[in-house]
Amino acid sequence: DYAAAQRVLRRRKLAASFWLWSVPAVILAILVMVLIERSLGSFAELPEWAHPFISVPLAAAFCFRASHYLNRYRYKALLDPKGPFLAPTDYRLAPDGLHWQNHRGEGRIAWHAVLQVEETATHIFLFVDRAMAHVLPKRCFASQAKASDFFVLARHFADAARAKAV
Repeated sequence: DYAAAQRVLRRRKLAASFWLWSVPAVILAILVMVLIERSLGSFAELPEWAHPFISVPLAAAFCFRASHYLNRYRYKALLDPKGPFLAPTDYRLAPDGLHWQNHRGEGRIAWHAVLQVEETATHIFLFVDRAMAHVLPKRCFASQAKASDFFVLARHFADAARAKAV
């Protein structure tokens, strides 16, 4: 599911990326704050101590909106809709693991490698790491009952493998 993957990727930010965007944002905020203070001094009869109470929130709001528009397209090209990550994939549950197959290849993930099986209203997640999961949209199942059965069976296999490992 392309939209779900994009939402997950937007939440992940690297430390270097933080500095890359925050330093120019702070410089921009200072510049906007100075410009606002100068315009306040020339257009309004306010005491000098009141200027920061007006300029700082205005500069922060301006920089927040600017960073929103700058970051909106930042992760747009990370995932190719025709690439292997978002390719339509067939999944099959078996006692030895989760089998998957798409036009790029096929594989199996043993149940002891599945750390967690979670369900939301719209998706089933089979986590193989804290930040990596096989995401199955429930709309791809023939019915809600089939999606529920898949979730229950996957959780049963994963729990049995964890119990066996302990």
